[in-house]
Amino acid sequence: MTDEYRIAHLPVECWQDILSYAIGVPLFFDTDPFDNHSFVDVHRYSDEGPYWESERVRNRLRRVCMSWNVFLSQFHYRYICTGHVRGGHIPSVALRLAWRMRLAPCDCSRCIESPKIRRDSEKHAWSSIIETDPLQAEWNLQILDMGGTSSLELLFDSPSRLANLRVVIESSEKVVDLVAKANIPLTILDGYSRLTTKLLPSIPLENVTTLKIFAQLQAGYTIPRIPNLRHLSMHTIATSDSRKYLFDFLDINGSELITFFWRGTMGVRTQNSIWEKCPNAKSFQLPWDFQWIQPPSGHPIQHIRLDTERPTGVRPFCSMCGPAHSNVQYVDHLPNLVKAGVQTIAMGCWYTALFAAPYRSADSGPLSRFMCTRHRASLHGVHLIDTRGLTFEDVVVASLERRRQGKPPSKPSISFEF
Repeated sequence: MTDEYRIAHLPVECWQDILSYAIGVPLFFDTDPFDNHSFVDVHRYSDEGPYWESERVRNRLRRVCMSWNVFLSQFHYRYICTGHVRGGHIPSVALRLAWRMRLAPCDCSRCIESPKIRRDSEKHAWSSIIETDPLQAEWNLQILDMGGTSSLELLFDSPSRLANLRVVIESSEKVVDLVAKANIPLTILDGYSRLTTKLLPSIPLENVTTLKIFAQLQAGYTIPRIPNLRHLSMHTIATSDSRKYLFDFLDINGSELITFFWRGTMGVRTQNSIWEKCPNAKSFQLPWDFQWIQPPSGHPIQHIRLDTERPTGVRPFCSMCGPAHSNVQYVDHLPNLVKAGVQTIAMGCWYTALFAAPYRSADSGPLSRFMCTRHRASLHGVHLIDTRGLTFEDVVVASLERRRQGKPPSKPSISFEF
């Protein structure tokens, strides 16, 4: 029996596994990406490019034979942008079929020019669309990217539509309330400025591994224990109460963290040791005004994401380049970072630095800061990437390739801002 015969006569289940693998987009549809992918890769969690490439592969495979077409047809509308439904370019049944959904208007020419979009009000249009879907019908939806909007919350009036939900990005309070009432076991809850710590006690948190939240306090607050929390991004304001909440939160939940990103400002110096509160964390972001304190020997820190949001009025010049550009957080501490075990630092976006209009000020802009930091990091053997996980070489090679093809430089893919 020849190898060709064996391959041609594989069981149907094997062919289905092969086809599923061929159109797979592991990161994009992962409901726990931080635990299943590298820290660098997870920044591309919101990049739609691999999905659309997989759709092109799926459509080519569907033309091979009838049985493949039947099998692959069940993967229609795995990901949708609600703007396409709003414009009438895909049917409303796609809402029920989608594994991942982004609530956002579409900026393609077809949607912008759609008479349906120009004619109907947003609320009226969605009311008409959603009334065709049975309230008790269970949706496939696992990943919901709200895109910072709350205008489409009416889509989720029925708990059955959220039954399979595991990831909420840029959540609103209403969706969090629905999640709490339906006792839905989320793994990622990204609320940032619109989801405050006062809501945490009402949410089922047993399965949450990744949390992004704003430290807004209320009298008599309680801090929940989140047993599986591994990745935390918290924004604080420059008040003692906000800082106290963060330190109290870390006392309860910090020991198992692998990622801790502290956004905002401290306002005052503190003697609290972040290293002791997060003894197992490998990736950090700390406020611009957080004074670098060397972690204890044996601490597993490997990655630092630099805070580029300097407090108002703080623009120290670079210690190497002088007034050519402003300083970069912790760049003067690179020897100490290396001694602590830091292997990678991340900052900004290479595309913006390379192709944005030049700054008209004494500060020559992001490119000079990037190149200076890259040079200084290389002197100490530290790897510099941007917040999309790309190196300078990655962006330059990709841009040159597009130039060779007669295309403009590629705009940055959507980054998962954690």
